Amino acid sequence: MAEKAYKRSLRRRPIPTRFRKEYVSEISSDSGEEASYDSDDDVFTPDDSDWSGDQASSDDCFEEYDCEDEMVVLEDDDKEEAEEVEEESEVTPFGLGSEGFDGHSYNITGRMVPTRGGGQAAMVRLERAAELRKWRPMDEESSFKVHKFKGPAPGYKGMFGARTKSIDYFDIFFNHTILQLIVNQTNLYFTQSNPGTTFVELTIEELQAFFGMVIMISTKGVRVLRHIWSKLPYFHDKALASIMTRRRFFWISRNLHFNDNTHMPKDPNPDRLYKLRPILDHMKAAYQRHYNLSKHIAIDEAMVKFKGRHSGKQYDPSKPTKRGFKVWTLADSMTGYVYNFNVYMGRFGNPDNRDLGFRVVKGLITHNLHHCYHRLYCDRFFTSVPLLKDLKRIGMYCCGTVQHDRQGLPTEIVNLKYSANDMPRGESHLSKHKDGFCSYAWKDRKLIYFLSSAHSGDLPLTAVIRTIDQKGNRGEVPCPQACYDYNMYMGGVDRADQLRSYYCVDRKSRRWHMRLFWHIFDTTVTNAYIIHKEWQFRNKVPPTSLIMFRYYLAEQLMGDFSSRQRVGRPAAALSMRVNASHEHVIVDLRTEGFIIKRRCQVCLRNILRHETYFGCAQCDNVPLCNNSVRQCFENFHKNSAN
Repeated sequence: MAEKAYKRSLRRRPIPTRFRKEYVSEISSDSGEEASYDSDDDVFTPDDSDWSGDQASSDDCFEEYDCEDEMVVLEDDDKEEAEEVEEESEVTPFGLGSEGFDGHSYNITGRMVPTRGGGQAAMVRLERAAELRKWRPMDEESSFKVHKFKGPAPGYKGMFGARTKSIDYFDIFFNHTILQLIVNQTNLYFTQSNPGTTFVELTIEELQAFFGMVIMISTKGVRVLRHIWSKLPYFHDKALASIMTRRRFFWISRNLHFNDNTHMPKDPNPDRLYKLRPILDHMKAAYQRHYNLSKHIAIDEAMVKFKGRHSGKQYDPSKPTKRGFKVWTLADSMTGYVYNFNVYMGRFGNPDNRDLGFRVVKGLITHNLHHCYHRLYCDRFFTSVPLLKDLKRIGMYCCGTVQHDRQGLPTEIVNLKYSANDMPRGESHLSKHKDGFCSYAWKDRKLIYFLSSAHSGDLPLTAVIRTIDQKGNRGEVPCPQACYDYNMYMGGVDRADQLRSYYCVDRKSRRWHMRLFWHIFDTTVTNAYIIHKEWQFRNKVPPTSLIMFRYYLAEQLMGDFSSRQRVGRPAAALSMRVNASHEHVIVDLRTEGFIIKRRCQVCLRNILRHETYFGCAQCDNVPLCNNSVRQCFENFHKNSAN
């Protein structure tokens, strides 16, 4: 009834001037001649000739527009009702008698539903109405087939060969090139921030040891990093503290950088991710270069916690992480491998006039996924009729929940919301689109809507396990195959988030790009673990747990490195030189292999904090002040003699 009332209201609205030609759907003549428009008497007449009369005046009235599919023609069962409405209202089918809204007469024999307004808005309404006419009820036969998956074999692309260690799979992504870039940019950043200051430059070996310490710290669950170097026995971690000093660890953490700030463009709309751009580009290319996705993939969002100030920070009260950066992610539904991602930095240009969900999906689907007929699963934020059409055009199927008020959904499916309370649990309704996809409505606790091009159009029912009564008893509830597949394969991104959250290395930071970097670092470790598990499965090796994989990875990254080691003269030669002269001589300890300042032992006894590069070579290189204010060198040896 609501649909018929809507048609009645449309029938009384005038036709836009520029669309008069399009509203001629058929001519009553049996000869099948086309209609022509005579500008002299402004009457449509069947004629074999082209448009006649004053061409300029006709061009001013309308533009040519092919609307073969956009005609909204009344069905035969609605004609009798339309005639009754015309007799009651005493108007023509367009509600204007024999004259149009501009005073001219129109000989229109087609039975069509006009739309109000003109210009672009009228064209949009015509397209929407034509789209609705493409839906067919469930009982009508429609044949569209779903192609089999034609992509390459899923999994790691390269040859495993001798890759047996955890670090071998980590090096796939964090290779020598990206490590060298981080080292160069970190040293450059400190030089730019502290001009004229001498410092010990970061090296690749030291950076790898730093990453290993970070992974090991996350595995142990240390909340306060300073406790690693604490003198309290239950806080102190001798193994980690022996790798580098606390001062050096925090120096690297504070100066870690990835791009040159002096080359940042001064454009009105700059790249908001400029500080991370080399890391983002490298990692996305590495993720896609070394792995083939399986048949089922999923797109969802991930939140990176950040409470500082930044224009790209998002707020979503429905998420566990309510404030932070939103990362759109494409992942494998079977393994959780992250294949592609984009960091959302807020609104940006919308040249194709599509909604955000459409643009996000198109931005994540790379060219090498075209025509492989993957099954993509996404939630109602992304799913829409234009998206399914566009994905099917490039050889990809889509299945997902959809909002009931999305444009393009069939009326018979949308109107089920008014009778949802009367529907039994497990009831399903289906409507088919002639372009090769379906719309489902399934009643669980509430009515849920689906759009799917990954299913052939029939309604095979399967079952899901649900709580069926107030006593907590569980049983089977019938549901469409599209619903079952959605519940089965939608969790690819959630699986990746789950693996990453177990031993997250993310640390609180005022620098926004560091929060995103540690998120990418965690994702990289998780992807390496997934590939490592695949190698174990192929070689029938017992699988390694995630915590042990991270432990071995941290151990292999740290290796035997220690910035506390002497890098100068061997200890045996030093002892021979010291023993040869039995005098206490103050020396610069940097020549003896100590590359950082150490606390003076005399000042430490006096509860003072002074650091120095100098010390006594004969007294086991003990650090001692040597200046005109504090004579710690002399005082130390006087006290020792006494």
